[in-house]
Amino acid sequence: MTTPLLSIEQLSVTLDNKKVLLDLNLILEQGDILGLVGASGCGKTTLLHAIAGFTKISQGQIIIDGKVLSNTKQSLPAEQRQVGMVFQDYALFPHLTVKQNIAFGISKLTHSEQLKQVKHLLGILKLEEYANKFIHQLSGGQQQRVAIARALAPKPKLLMLDEPFSNIDARLRTELMLEIRSLLKLFNTTAIFVTHNKDEVFTFADKMAVMANGYLLQFDQPNIICQQPNSYQVADFLQLG
Repeated sequence: MTTPLLSIEQLSVTLDNKKVLLDLNLILEQGDILGLVGASGCGKTTLLHAIAGFTKISQGQIIIDGKVLSNTKQSLPAEQRQVGMVFQDYALFPHLTVKQNIAFGISKLTHSEQLKQVKHLLGILKLEEYANKFIHQLSGGQQQRVAIARALAPKPKLLMLDEPFSNIDARLRTELMLEIRSLLKLFNTTAIFVTHNKDEVFTFADKMAVMANGYLLQFDQPNIICQQPNSYQVADFLQLG
C-alpha cells in the first residue's frame, strides 16, 4: 500500500481563542490537485497556512510523504517542509528580474544548477523572452506564471495556491488554468488551491473539498459532490437547490 502524499488527521486550529479549524481529516495522493471551496472565513486559508507552517496547530497532525510536519509536540519550520506557496497577490520581488525571482528559492544550489533549473522553467512556462524583464513590465498572466515557476523551482512535494486566478482577466482565466494544470500534471505535483469559484474547480482540480465554519463538509471528485451533496449546506454553497 502506497503512502499518501498528504495526510491530515483530526486537525484543529484555534486563533485568538476562536476555533478556526475543527477535527479536519484529509488525504491526498501523489499528483492529486485539490480545489478547496467555501464561504469567506470558513478556514480555507488557515488550512493552507497550517500546512505551510505559518500557523500553529492546536490538535491533530499533518504528514507529508510519511514525515510528520506538525503535531501538538513539534512543528517543522516552514522552510524545511518542502511546501511551495503561491499567494493571491503573487508576492513577487519588484526589484528582481523574472529569472532572479525564479532563482530566489534555490540559492543553495550551485550557480550552474540554478541556471539549468531557471532555464527549464522559463521554457516550460513560456517566459524565455521575459527572463530579464522586471515584474511591472509583465501582464497579470505572466506574473502568475513567474510566481508558479518560483514556487516550483525548489521542487516542492506539495504546492499550494491561494486564489491564484482571481487577478486574471476572465477571458484568459480558463486558458491559463488549463495550462497550469497541464504543468502540474507534467511535474506530477500534488497541489491544493483555494477558490471562491466552484467552476474553477471543475476546470482545474481532480478532487474537491467543501468547507464551512472550520469543518470539512465533503471531500470527493467534483462531479460526485455536485451529483450527490451530503448535506443541504454543500448543496446550498454549490447552488444545487
